[in-house]
Amino acid sequence: MKLWNKYNQCMEIATRCSKVFAKLFKIKVTNGNSLWIDLLPISDNPLFNIHMVSDKTSDKLEVYINSNDSSIKSQLGTDTLDSIAYRLGNGIVNQYAIIDYGIIFLLDHNKEYGFYEDTYSFISENDTITSIQSDFPLLHHIKTDIELSTQLFYEDSGIKSPATHVAKNGVKMFDYDYFTQLNNALEINVSKIASNIDVQIIDHNFGRNNLFNVMSLLSSLPFYGVKEPFSSDLPTKIYLRAINNFSFEDGVQILSTSNQSLSKSDLELAILETENKLGFCEHRNWNKYLGV
Repeated sequence: MKLWNKYNQCMEIATRCSKVFAKLFKIKVTNGNSLWIDLLPISDNPLFNIHMVSDKTSDKLEVYINSNDSSIKSQLGTDTLDSIAYRLGNGIVNQYAIIDYGIIFLLDHNKEYGFYEDTYSFISENDTITSIQSDFPLLHHIKTDIELSTQLFYEDSGIKSPATHVAKNGVKMFDYDYFTQLNNALEINVSKIASNIDVQIIDHNFGRNNLFNVMSLLSSLPFYGVKEPFSSDLPTKIYLRAINNFSFEDGVQILSTSNQSLSKSDLELAILETENKLGFCEHRNWNKYLGV
């Protein structure tokens, strides 16, 4: 099997994890004797991680959830692992197996990936527009602005911040005009007035069945707090989309965010205020789940 096709299949599967697990990840790829893809939540929750590994001579991708040791049995049930495997792999690989520690994907020899070299444009650290070219499969398969800008930040590409908007091959990864035409979308505007956090929700038929995943995703946002906030009349904006077509694509995504004026602690307060605005049941300990 060509390594190019193998790397693309493995990394395309990895880029689905944010939607499937409703978390934003920092992703590290190590290409040695084996291909390792390590996904750690940017909220720095040490209790949750995903490790993927494929030996260069193997046609399998092994996925460990909350462990990197094949001797440790997964705490997730077989039905849950089967659902995760289907949503991660459908349309990319045809076969998978559920085992004690997680999932084994059998990579598809017939799936071919053409060569590409993408151009990414963004605001750099010196406040100028910078463009770089890359054929890195992980970047190529990322679908959302916030995930792409975050990954470019971790790749030390010179991007100003992990919340900088990115254009790919001349096309903006996030287009607000397109966003406003979506169904199942949610816009969250956060402002700081004096010492108070104000949250306004604009609901585009988002649907209450998606709210749990929304709060899970929002638990990542304090990572995007600015170290030296400055006063601004512009609210911090968070754009989410839900896909509900009863297929492997079902899930919630943060498409993009912008923040110039809120610190990490401000965003933590905004999460709690968002919880109140969305009307969660009081008897549920959401904050414990979110790690807030």
